[in-house]
Amino acid sequence: MKKIFALATAAAGMLVASIGLAACGEGGNYSEAFAGALSEESYETTDAAATAFLQNEIASADTPAEFVSYAKTADITEEELAQFDLGALEPASIQSMEWGQITYTVTGNSAASLAATDTDETLEVKVGMFGVGDAFYYFVPVAGTGEMISKSYYESVFDPSQYVNCTQTFKAVVKTTASAQGYSTTVKVTTKYTIKVTEDAASIDVSVSGVAGQPATHISAYIIETAGGITAYTKVGGVWSVNYDIVAGFDRLEDLFKVNLTDFVDYSYFEKTDSGFKLAPLKYREFLNQYAESLNYGGALDFDGEATYFVSEGRLAKATTKLTLGMDQYADGLSVSISVSASATNSFSGFGTTTVTLPADFPVQP
Repeated sequence: MKKIFALATAAAGMLVASIGLAACGEGGNYSEAFAGALSEESYETTDAAATAFLQNEIASADTPAEFVSYAKTADITEEELAQFDLGALEPASIQSMEWGQITYTVTGNSAASLAATDTDETLEVKVGMFGVGDAFYYFVPVAGTGEMISKSYYESVFDPSQYVNCTQTFKAVVKTTASAQGYSTTVKVTTKYTIKVTEDAASIDVSVSGVAGQPATHISAYIIETAGGITAYTKVGGVWSVNYDIVAGFDRLEDLFKVNLTDFVDYSYFEKTDSGFKLAPLKYREFLNQYAESLNYGGALDFDGEATYFVSEGRLAKATTKLTLGMDQYADGLSVSISVSASATNSFSGFGTTTVTLPADFPVQP
């Protein structure tokens, strides 16, 4: 029973930490910085350009999409054009410009608001189209509320260069209750950490409390990058020593501030909101099921939750994650029921102003 209890607590904690990874700021005003993206290649027809847009920006391994049709819906105005990022394309060379609607179908489940559970149903997405000479370029706009976000928008928000210098704070609370034959026990684990990352060094403070049978723990470390990679040092009893666990899986300092969810979900899991984007409810359920399978748990599992991301100045301003988990298993001769509620908030601040000062007795200078 203790093993199942620990598994459920750890699983929930890892999950809310992973999908709550991307977040910045304590709020701030909603503002997009994405000015759209022009296709790198040109195409012979608008249908060909629309098909390429669909495959490059909407379709993914988890959300295969098939082109049905393209139709013009409106002209792009000169005022709109002035706001777009056209890359190397000169506005004077554009001979035609229009907004269009792509109709397509998907196999599998797309965003819940898109009702794509039936492959016979069609979906629509907005696209810009520019005619230059005998060729056409597609243009990626910001998605409308309730629509799937595009790959280009996703990558712009998660661009590592936006998070090079900042302070990250994270708090997760996981409450787990185990019940068996009228006996019930509850554990509430709280994890907090603060990471300060600069171009030269980083610091991390981690505290964990509420773990059954263990005292509260606190770890402080400094991380530097040398020719051989990055190394973390902790000080115990007045003596500095290398801590390999803290930087396991990281090769460079910039890895610490990469805001990246691609190990867990891709851009097709998100739909646009009025203040950023969120994991689409149906996609979240799909992701939770995949995550449960990866645990190799073998019992009955029931997941539910939400993850919402707030955008400010084109960066993530705040992320909140909630999760409930129920699991039943027969173990040690007992029928055990586990329920977990977990929540996490992740935020960044101090963009461009964060500093890390190594202690005077630090053993290595970067």
